[in-house]
Amino acid sequence: ASGTSQVGESNNGVQRAGFWNGTALSWVSLHPSGASWSRAFAISGTSQVGFARISTVRRASVWPSVAALRVDLHPAGAAWSEAYAATDTQQGGAARLSNVTRAYLWNGAVGPAVDLNPPGSPESTVRAMNGSQQAGYFFTSGNQHACIWSGTASSVVDLNPTGSQQSEAYATTGSQQAGFASFGGVYHAGLWSGTAASWVDLHPPGSTQSRALAAHGGYQVGYAWIGGIKRACIWSGSAASYEDLHSFVPAPFADSEATGISTDGTSLYISGTVGNPITSQPVAVLWVGNATPLASVTGEIFLQDTVGAFAFTRLISYSLKQGTTTIASGTVAASSPTTGFSISIPTTTMGSAVLELDGSPFLRKTTSVTLTGSNVAVGAVACLNGDVDNSGEVDAVDIDEVIAHFGDTSNNPSDVDVSGEVDAVDIDIVIGNFGATDD
Repeated sequence: ASGTSQVGESNNGVQRAGFWNGTALSWVSLHPSGASWSRAFAISGTSQVGFARISTVRRASVWPSVAALRVDLHPAGAAWSEAYAATDTQQGGAARLSNVTRAYLWNGAVGPAVDLNPPGSPESTVRAMNGSQQAGYFFTSGNQHACIWSGTASSVVDLNPTGSQQSEAYATTGSQQAGFASFGGVYHAGLWSGTAASWVDLHPPGSTQSRALAAHGGYQVGYAWIGGIKRACIWSGSAASYEDLHSFVPAPFADSEATGISTDGTSLYISGTVGNPITSQPVAVLWVGNATPLASVTGEIFLQDTVGAFAFTRLISYSLKQGTTTIASGTVAASSPTTGFSISIPTTTMGSAVLELDGSPFLRKTTSVTLTGSNVAVGAVACLNGDVDNSGEVDAVDIDEVIAHFGDTSNNPSDVDVSGEVDAVDIDIVIGNFGATDD
């Protein structure tokens, strides 16, 4: 989606690429003459990208809103190619060359294509673009990892969070990326701010699977499986911000997902599909709401004196306050010493604020933040360890708690280093931080 326009395909016996401007009657077909199949995946300004299958070969393509003016991006010698993302001047996707699926960056008809496949990777793909940044995935050591590039193969940045077996980025705003990471075989929607450590888990409670598929202006959209139903949803930077879009889907339509988001400054346009149980075919839909411009407060929580990969999740609550007024609050689930957070607030909220982080066995930490109406990065915020009883002070009671639970392998705050067992190391940590108090 871009502004008030959406892309996709219609199917009247042949899948045909095209775009809409907010209504079913506005449909414009981009299906080129001689193609047996075409799809459009992304739009930027007046350009749409996707592929057209010609002579049995899928060929990456860009259209300037007119079917007859399609530009063929297909690299010489490729078995197939598809374009999934676009800016006003560039296109991103993948091409199959020498039995390797390779992330590609094209410059339309005016410049050479760039092979973004990292050295040694057997597969990579660009899923999204914004400015000079490309986002998607690559394979390394047999695993799929979300990543970003900045125009060259050597610029790849691995976004796979600690503890994740698989991940992929589907969207980028330039400063933030959205997608999913798999933990224990469960897909979790999530958000990054350019590094693996900045991962923010968006997975809503009660969901068996979730993915973020698009992002814009502090919002993320996608789906979550809840109660056996695939439900389109929207977030604004945290799991607690989850809003169900499926509740607006009328009967008899079934599963839904949101795949695109854009704004014209006044309204928010969320495009996606719903399942038609009669035809068993997806139906394109558009949700429209009021656009509230958002800014993000991002950073990383550093939990001191902990092991590299936690045996159990530690929950850290956050609140952003101006005086006695709480602007935003929520919880971050940490599974490693460094965990990212992203807090979305209205751009109209400006001035001095205080960010509070708290969660046993860590002491409360406060950090001053100046809200400017734009995105603010606060960097790493270190939380001191050892307050087992959450009293606000590391004292003799905390030592007694660790001793009382010595040898315990359950999820217990006395296991202050989160190693999976309460042992002598935990006692040493509490003694080492003895006397420390909440901010």
